[in-house]
Amino acid sequence: MNISLSFDVYNKEWKTTLKGKKTYNVSMGNDAVGNIIRIDNTLDTMHAELKETKNRLTNYLNEIKQIEVTLKKPFEFEEKLNEQTKRLAEVELDLSKSEDVIGKSHTEQMGDEINANGELNNTKAQVEEVELL
Repeated sequence: MNISLSFDVYNKEWKTTLKGKKTYNVSMGNDAVGNIIRIDNTLDTMHAELKETKNRLTNYLNEIKQIEVTLKKPFEFEEKLNEQTKRLAEVELDLSKSEDVIGKSHTEQMGDEINANGELNNTKAQVEEVELL
């Protein structure tokens, strides 16, 4: 760990910098004992952060082990999923068939015809329009 002392011109104060993998700045005052206490408190903070980081790492490693065990297990609802997927395909097929039947019967009721140009003619609507005139 590197320790350096610098003067902050903007704030007009001395600062001690403790630098390792992370940097910690400690503001210095006029009292030598107070400065040592500030540095000691910063070191305590570093130890607390290290302990917390190690605990989080341990928790993450345990979670990874649990996830790996879970991933090795077969999907417990796979059979039900396959059944439901098959049933969904059947329902969609039935719906598309009934839409075709409904669409054709509706077209027949309206008297729609497709002319040679591929345009839709509504013959009943045209007849009713002529009768109104």
